[in-house]
Amino acid sequence: MNIDTLLVDLEIVGQVKENDKLAVCNVVGATKLFVNQSSVLNSVYRRYNGFNRLDSIVYLENLITKVETAASKIIEASFTDMCISLKISVEKAIQGINMLKMTYCDDSEMIARLTISNNKLTKVFENLRTFADTLDQVAEVYDDVTNIVNTGNNRNSGNNRNNRNSGNNSD
Repeated sequence: MNIDTLLVDLEIVGQVKENDKLAVCNVVGATKLFVNQSSVLNSVYRRYNGFNRLDSIVYLENLITKVETAASKIIEASFTDMCISLKISVEKAIQGINMLKMTYCDDSEMIARLTISNNKLTKVFENLRTFADTLDQVAEVYDDVTNIVNTGNNRNSGNNRNNRNSGNNSD
């Protein structure tokens, strides 16, 4: 499973600052997401290039659907490294979505869609965090059991040496 594209898009969403907007650009063979930073001529630039909020929110919603699917598969397959990477990127994207909510504070539909998107990502984040915490607990138990077994083996091997040595003395 390759989640690099998802991670890149989540990181881009996480780069959004207050008053920034997302833009979706169709390049030959691909659709790219980028942050359109706030400026005085931003609305003219966005209109000229065909960037709009509807394309951005649809792209974001599709991204979140893919992230939900990937997170479920990662948890199901116990991919630890992917879990950690995705969790970090999702957390950043949640912050970016919160910034977008401030940018679009006058658009009730955008706020509603961003809130739903934020809730979905928060749920994914919680699931990934729970999975990672469970793995950490299992690793701690494994380490504890390994230490107990190793300590017991060391004691037993010491007893075996003592038994062999005491057996040699009786000859």
